[in-house]
Amino acid sequence: MLFRVSLRPLAPIFVALAVTSCAAAYAQKDSSYQTLELFAGSAYSFDSDLEVSQEGHDTLNFSADWSTSGTGAPYYVLRYGNWSGDNAWEIEHIHHKLELKNRPPEITNFQISHGFNMFMYNRAWRRGDYTHRAGAGVVVTHPENTVRGLALDGDRGGDFGGGYYLSGAAAQYALGYSWPIAEDWVFTLEGKATLAWVEVPVVDGDAELWNYALHYIAGFGYMWD
Repeated sequence: MLFRVSLRPLAPIFVALAVTSCAAAYAQKDSSYQTLELFAGSAYSFDSDLEVSQEGHDTLNFSADWSTSGTGAPYYVLRYGNWSGDNAWEIEHIHHKLELKNRPPEITNFQISHGFNMFMYNRAWRRGDYTHRAGAGVVVTHPENTVRGLALDGDRGGDFGGGYYLSGAAAQYALGYSWPIAEDWVFTLEGKATLAWVEVPVVDGDAELWNYALHYIAGFGYMWD
């Protein structure tokens, strides 16, 4: 909980920038320009430890098997970038999704699928035909779960209301390749690896987990001076 509170002052900055979030570029340009990009795709999350603590009960601690599914909006990525030559600073929103597949008897439902939202601040650089990027930021989650018959109200409460919580931190590395398809437009394929830690609420307790994921995305981008 202390970790969530310490990150709270940063949240409005990331969320405000992410309203226009998107980016990635192609082209060999020496001048400054901006980029906006929207991706669809999915991700593979590796098994990771899930620890669920609930008042008056023994702690559940096991290796969780995750799927990129659940309720809510589909997986997507938005990114905005400000380029100077072959280098850029970017703001990126990854709308990741998690659903627990191997639920023990105590857990009826456990998902973070209205959004395991990673808001990243990236450094991007182009080398040859490929664009590299590395970034770090915060995770805003919308947890939905039922543990020992107690269902979390997923649409109320949270740091931002509506069941959205500032829950942890994340980092990424990505590699992409872009093709020009029209004047100022590109099509991009990208793979990325993300690492995130979050703590989300359950009724009378909380759940802590790491997420290690590989993402594969494709999308269209627009560039302007």
